[in-house]
Amino acid sequence: MKRTTFSMVSAIFLALRLPLFAQNFTAPGSMDEFSNVIIEQADTAMAIEPGVPADAPYVDELVAGDENVPLPEAPYAPDLPETGTDYEGPVGVTGIFNGNVTTGCSYDPLNHSAHRVIDDIVVPGSIGKYPLKMTRYYNSRQQYYALNAIGLGPGWAHEYSWLLWSAGHKVVSPHGSVYDNSCDEPVGVSEAWEGPTPSPSTGTGTWRLADGGRVHFQGYLVTYIEDPYGLRTKIAYDGSGRRVKVTEPGGRCLWFIYGTQNHGIDAGREWGDWTWPRT
Repeated sequence: MKRTTFSMVSAIFLALRLPLFAQNFTAPGSMDEFSNVIIEQADTAMAIEPGVPADAPYVDELVAGDENVPLPEAPYAPDLPETGTDYEGPVGVTGIFNGNVTTGCSYDPLNHSAHRVIDDIVVPGSIGKYPLKMTRYYNSRQQYYALNAIGLGPGWAHEYSWLLWSAGHKVVSPHGSVYDNSCDEPVGVSEAWEGPTPSPSTGTGTWRLADGGRVHFQGYLVTYIEDPYGLRTKIAYDGSGRRVKVTEPGGRCLWFIYGTQNHGIDAGREWGDWTWPRT
């Protein structure tokens, strides 16, 4: 009895369910589903709006020169070694004022001045800030001061080859910087005369360095270099005005010996440039 009752209930449930299925879904295999209304969705594609026009390419503005400014005196050849005046800025074309490029030792991209430094002799244990040494400096735009002034080849100078030139208006450092007050005192530099500028008649004065040291000139010759602590390196000369001895505060010294390799007389005829290279 229970089993029969369960079967009858199941049959009634299935009979009630099948019509519901037929009313809500189309028969399999029918194409009616494609005819139903499709609810359109919003278009989410990116819309490209017209943007701001690109900037026009930059064109240099033509600027007319001032007719009142005189043109450089001919011949004007900035790429050639300096042979006449060497003033171009506070420290000249040979100095480091613009910031040097360190490729290939060192060079200035503006004034084409190439630099090189070679330590031949550095005496260890020297007293004071400035050691006793033989350091050579090359500057491609340095004038040729070889004669009795330095005793090295063109463009080269050594540690003690400070020069007072042009009636005392120019101070030439071994590195090549040229301080020139012929027109006015240069600005923007860290070195200057301590006290009055040397008079053309005496050529005597003290040049103060940026680190507090001093270079003393007497009679247009540098006689000593004093470090910031007051210790002096003395420089002696021979009768021709050539540097022959440099003595540090502790008493040790370097001797400079010169030769005649660059000049001579052959069969009554002179040859060479008559410089006295230091050997």
